[in-house]
Amino acid sequence: MDNNLLLFFAVMVAVLALVLILLYLKKRNRYHPSFNVIAIVAYVVTLVAYMTFFVYSF
Repeated sequence: MDNNLLLFFAVMVAVLALVLILLYLKKRNRYHPSFNVIAIVAYVVTLVAYMTFFVYSF
């Protein structure tokens, strides 16, 4: 369980870092077409990580 928890937090930190980088890039280039796709992928990965964490925690 400890290893899964550490993995979960590592994934969360990675996703948050990715989102921050994407927000920075969006600020520099507001109408970049690939931003929406990458943001949706990051959001889905975050949801999957949360669901996996809750499934393993119960």
